[in-house]
Amino acid sequence: SHLLTEHKVYVRSIGVPFEIEDTTLIQHNALGDEFETLGILWQYCKEDYHSDKLVVYMHSKGSFHPSDENDRFRRFLTRGALSQECANLPSSCNVCSSRMSPLPHPHTSGNMWLARFLTR
Repeated sequence: SHLLTEHKVYVRSIGVPFEIEDTTLIQHNALGDEFETLGILWQYCKEDYHSDKLVVYMHSKGSFHPSDENDRFRRFLTRGALSQECANLPSSCNVCSSRMSPLPHPHTSGNMWLARFLTR
């Protein structure tokens, strides 16, 4: 596991329910999508007592199309989002990821990241 001791993990699961050790299940749905999950994360960040927290967004990238390439890419994105480098994000930054691209607009390829100021 790449979790650091300061990581507290909340899970929103979709599909077949299953338990993940050392996590808190906040919601399970038979059907759903990434947009709904990001909405739950945004609501969490809007609460005053969470507004100064760093948050990490991760998902099962590529798991519906199993391949060695997808497994490697998912591990690469997960390692970056959970890295000590991202956990120590400089105050001049508000997002950290294994892979950032400035074009065609600033974004994190693969959409797994650590962020602050998510309510802005």
